[in-house]
Amino acid sequence: VNTINFGVTVFTLFSVPAISKFIEDRLILWRERSTGLYSTSAYYMSIVTVETLLLLVMTVVYSSLCYWMAKIGS
Repeated sequence: VNTINFGVTVFTLFSVPAISKFIEDRLILWRERSTGLYSTSAYYMSIVTVETLLLLVMTVVYSSLCYWMAKIGS
């Protein structure tokens, strides 16, 4: 149970940089939206897709290391 709670906490902390990415890129979004390069929904869907894939990779790597180190399978 402690391993699962720790894992959930770490996965939550992995996603914090994704939230700050929206704030940092706000000016870029405004500039490119005003020139008509793409819509707001396309921008946010692309950011969410990329961040989700990166989070998935980090989660798989972390989970496999924890599974091996905590010997959950035995």
